[in-house]
Amino acid sequence: MMDLTSRGATAIVLANGLNGYGALRSLHKVGVRAIALVPSKDDLSARSRLPERCGVVLMDDAWERRVLAVLQGIDVPTGTPLIACSDRSAEFLQNNQQVLCQRFGLLLQVGTVIETLNEKRTELDHMRA
Repeated sequence: MMDLTSRGATAIVLANGLNGYGALRSLHKVGVRAIALVPSKDDLSARSRLPERCGVVLMDDAWERRVLAVLQGIDVPTGTPLIACSDRSAEFLQNNQQVLCQRFGLLLQVGTVIETLNEKRTELDHMRA
């Protein structure tokens, strides 16, 4: 397991808005270098000096496929943490868990939790039950 407190550690952040920027700040504070993948050049994380590297992957229908291709091309040690900072990126981790877990460290919710939270009608039905 990678020691995240060491100066040599790196994490990849699927950054989006304030949550992504907050993840980058937290990593920076403990000395972890970060690579950010952002949905636009105007995203807070893209405008920040915190990420060591930053790539733009537009949020459209092909987003998951393109993020997967970008991740496969990033040269980082096996087990590098991959951090989701939005509902969509958390669902991406879950949908691609088998492929991603071979190269990256993932923190995933169990089973259908992500899908339930992302689908608001299902979430409301679950809360009423």
